[in-house]
Amino acid sequence: MGVQAQLAKPVRHSALFNAIVKLFDRKVTLGTAALLATTRPADLGKRLPLRILVAEDNVINVKLITLILNRLGYRADVAGNGQAAIEALRRQQYDVILMDVHMPDMDGIEATRQICKQWRSEVRPRIIALTAGVMPDERQECINAGMDEFLCKPVVSADLVQALVRCRSLQPELP
Repeated sequence: MGVQAQLAKPVRHSALFNAIVKLFDRKVTLGTAALLATTRPADLGKRLPLRILVAEDNVINVKLITLILNRLGYRADVAGNGQAAIEALRRQQYDVILMDVHMPDMDGIEATRQICKQWRSEVRPRIIALTAGVMPDERQECINAGMDEFLCKPVVSADLVQALVRCRSLQPELP
């Protein structure tokens, strides 16, 4: 039948936006598709080990995201705002930061700009924006700040899996 997406009624704006973006997103490579096809969700952390930092101020969102990550086989550290995320990154290298866009003290946009200034691209973690906003101008602001991807809240585990599969570990492989 050629169905490319399915949405439940009532349709949420963010779900519709994500479905449309996926239809036109050509970033998914054959390698990514193959990894997704051969990986059970609980095995992802073993097949693709990543150190993950969740920069999020909302306790419920933190619980949801860390629960999804745990089910995928990951353990994540948590920072309550952008400044705390930068401090955590100074203490430890992360492969991925799931960065809330709107946080107190220092928001995700400013934190991303600071990270991009302070770390070279080859050692900088992949930054995935998390936001309830789905407007194209907000998405563009995230990209302009240096974020690599954009996920809408509430986070859907399948979307998070696809974003994580596009990440890489910054740790050198053992011989």
